[in-house]
Amino acid sequence: MFKIKKLTKWTLFATVLRSSFTALGGALGSERVWLLGSTVAVTYGFAMAWMIWINTLLQTMYNIAFARMTTLMDEPAIVYLNRAYGRHFWIVFNAIGVFLALAWPGWVISVATALGCIVLGRVPGVGVPLEVAASDAVFVRYLGIALFLFTFLVVSIGGKIYRTLEAIFRFKAFFVTAAVFLLAIILGKPEIWAEATRGMISIGYIPPGIDIFLVGAWWSYTG
Repeated sequence: MFKIKKLTKWTLFATVLRSSFTALGGALGSERVWLLGSTVAVTYGFAMAWMIWINTLLQTMYNIAFARMTTLMDEPAIVYLNRAYGRHFWIVFNAIGVFLALAWPGWVISVATALGCIVLGRVPGVGVPLEVAASDAVFVRYLGIALFLFTFLVVSIGGKIYRTLEAIFRFKAFFVTAAVFLLAIILGKPEIWAEATRGMISIGYIPPGIDIFLVGAWWSYTG
């Protein structure tokens, strides 16, 4: 498949594992992670940091199960579930799940909102008069349209869309990871690191009066 004569560490990284950058780049630092994670941290601190590594473990198990199912059945796991016994349930379940998790309008408007924060220097529509909030809504909507058209332009460049996305996501994966680590080291205060460490081992602790919908949305993407 990869036409590799000898599997070395470099070919493993550069060829076999390079396809993983597409999935990693699409998930790493997505807008919902930045917005939801920051909101939970500011609102409740790092007391629930233990939920991060538990969800990461569960998501790893889920991904491994789907990978093994794909290898065993020689077809995507979702395709197999839609074809196997109980397919009527799985077809509806997967269609609803994919739409709710990956619906384009939610992603692009979330990105547009984050970009709007940078452009305006404030959260669009928050703490402003109604007429300004209405103007912010229109501004974010046009930003969403512009981002969609920009995305369309990006994937239209290059011989193969997959290769273009792979190159972009490979750069994104390295840049975002390095930037986050550097910013955490430079800006992270000792008391913040201490609180995060305590939160990692405070398994089961839930602050009183939490917004269950906010925490649930954040936890679903912590992996």
